Amino acid sequence: MVAAQKHQAAIQQLGVTHLFACALLLIFVIAASHALRLDLAGRIVVSASRCAVQLLILCAFVLEPLFGRNDPRLIVAYLSLIVALAAKEASSRLKYGYAGLRLHFAAAFACGAGTVILYAAVF
Repeated sequence: MVAAQKHQAAIQQLGVTHLFACALLLIFVIAASHALRLDLAGRIVVSASRCAVQLLILCAFVLEPLFGRNDPRLIVAYLSLIVALAAKEASSRLKYGYAGLRLHFAAAFACGAGTVILYAAVF
């Protein structure tokens, strides 16, 4: 089997049951928000919708072509860039700090992201 055929065989299509499961989870979160009187239902729906649209665009224009090339170096470079941007964004939102925070933050990101990048590069 050539690489393109392997790539096509690996693509998972979302069915109605997958979308139904997502909808049930969203309804559960909205119900919990309502039961706890958090008044977050509108924000949750808007956030979930934005997330779905952003993932559709990301998958169609970035991830599909990137992983379709099946080049581990390119994938590792992309994942490294995304991890660095996520680390920058997460660290900018911290309200409190302590001595050694940056080192601990970098170590935590390196462990988590390193595992994902290694997995993506090997498998």
